Amino acid sequence: MNTHQAIHSNMDFTDFVMKSYLKDLSDADLMTRPGPGCNHLAWQLGHLINSEQGLLNSIIPGSGISLPEGFADKHSKAQTGNDDPKCFYTRREYIDLYKQSRENMKAALSKLSDADFDKPSPKG
Repeated sequence: MNTHQAIHSNMDFTDFVMKSYLKDLSDADLMTRPGPGCNHLAWQLGHLINSEQGLLNSIIPGSGISLPEGFADKHSKAQTGNDDPKCFYTRREYIDLYKQSRENMKAALSKLSDADFDKPSPKG
């Protein structure tokens, strides 16, 4: 297995897990905190999507998808205590954005050579 295959295999597995976790949740379920001090799923999903595209942009500048205006701010550390569902997205919207993010990540990484994966990580 080469680097590309390993990355895609890992991404495919995490996609399966993500879809399995989210398949029977409601929009209201996304706003439930699993415990005191924990972030609700809506914030976690948005943070994950935003972070994935941010990481991609750090590796291949300008290659991330355009997220809705204010998306990053809604899922920033400053918003971890926000429980207003109107400030977040629906389950369907998160799933669609996750899918776009993941497809974009896979397509961008497919363009990298094996030598590109041997380069030092970008400084963040």
